[in-house]
Amino acid sequence: MAISDTIRNCLRAGDFSARLGGEEFVVCLPDEGCETGLTVVERLREAVARMPFVDNDGNAFSVTISAGVAVYPENGRSQSEILQRGDEALYLAKSNGRNRIQLACANDIWRKVG
Repeated sequence: MAISDTIRNCLRAGDFSARLGGEEFVVCLPDEGCETGLTVVERLREAVARMPFVDNDGNAFSVTISAGVAVYPENGRSQSEILQRGDEALYLAKSNGRNRIQLACANDIWRKVG
């Protein structure tokens, strides 16, 4: 619940988020492009990394997130295409070390952020 609250608090008026399942969320930034998307997701990544967590034994730990960013219409013209490209970018971010943002590019060349 704490992470979903943090996501919500990092978004701007008009943005929204939803849980896709498991530990995957989608964030939608209507009428925004790549640079705004990267800025908002980086703010979110940093906010989650700063969150303090404590396990049942009182041990502190931290959580990080990885994210894939896909932009309409550059990365697809349908909801399923955008979600697929974002998911591909997410898995690339995870495989490249986690705690990072990966941008899906229109020409299939990936730009690493974070």
